[in-house]
Parts: sequence; structure tokens; C-alpha cells
Amino acid sequence: ICGNGFLTIFTGISGVLEKLGLVEKSNSKMYNIVSSQKSKIGRFSVVYDIIEKDGVRQPYSYVIMREAVGILAFCGDNIVLIKQYRYIFDSWEYEIPGGMIEEGESPEEAALRELREETGYEAEKLVPLGFCYPSLGATTEKMHLFCAECGNRNSQKLDCLETISVESISFASFRKMVADGTFNQSTGMVALARYREMFEK
Repeated sequence: ICGNGFLTIFTGISGVLEKLGLVEKSNSKMYNIVSSQKSKIGRFSVVYDIIEKDGVRQPYSYVIMREAVGILAFCGDNIVLIKQYRYIFDSWEYEIPGGMIEEGESPEEAALRELREETGYEAEKLVPLGFCYPSLGATTEKMHLFCAECGNRNSQKLDCLETISVESISFASFRKMVADGTFNQSTGMVALARYREMFEK
């Protein structure tokens, strides 16, 4: 059950996701790739292409990123959020737990691991909420979304440069944080919208 007793059993997930347009669709290339260069910079690879359409050529660059997960985690009727210092923006940001999928992991395995590492919570139930593309025009990142019901809690297992605190807030307070701009992570906003569309009546 993921919060407020909305989920007792989940069947036909594929049909629901398809109805909501959350199933990935294949598509052929619209542009002719004239040339392509890829450079590895730290943890990311940057691609610089020259693409052509109708005789017109333009440069197009983007970042290759591993797929990732985001978890809308419930502890009883409360939402489990993390508050993390983000170096890029020099600010503390509220987020839902999540992170990149490691080589050989399934999205479900990554979601369980990231929830455990960032919050200390073990997930008793894990339900898929589809996926989203956080930055369609700039990266290849694909974010797999889940709803989780938290069980036992142990200590966090953070990376050496991670600074994360954990907060448990009411579902109503979380929605207010999204509405008033206190919560600004796009992944969490999409997960909240998916959850409400799929399970709130």
C-alpha cells in the first residue's frame, strides 16, 4: 500500500501505463547525421553532431546519461523527502530519493538500493509509475518512477560527497511545497502527478 490505503493490489499495470501514454514508442530518425563526435568529460559523455534536414545543416549537441530512478516513498501516510546540498546551484534542495542505475541492475533493483542508501528505509512494496525524460532537448536521461511503501529503517549509506538529510511530511504538505515553489525537482513533480492520476479517486 502506498499511502492512505490507495494501493492494496496492482494489476494490469501495462494497460494503465499504455492508456496514460507512459509506454515508450519507437520512432525513426528524422534527420540525416552528417558527422558525429563524442567526448568523455568526467561522468558524462557529450555528443556533437552535424545534422541535416531538407538540405539544411545545423550543429546539435547533447549529453549521454545513464538511466535513473526516482522514488515517491511513503512512510504510513507521510511522504519521505530528502534535502540535499546541490553544488551546481549552491543551495539545499528538496527531492524524492533516486539516482542512476548501475550496470547490471534493473530499474526496480536500483530503486530499492537508492531508497536504502539515501534514506535508510527498506521498501516493503514497490509499484511502477512509468518513466519520464527530464530534459528532452539536452540529455538522453530516462527516469524510471516508482511508488514505494517504506518499512524498517537503518542508517544511510551515502557517497563521500553526498550531504543528505531525511524528512517525513504529510501528503498535503508535499503538494503545498510543489505548488508554492519550495519543492522544485521535476522528477518528484512528475511522480506526484502520475501517482494522483493513477491512484487517487
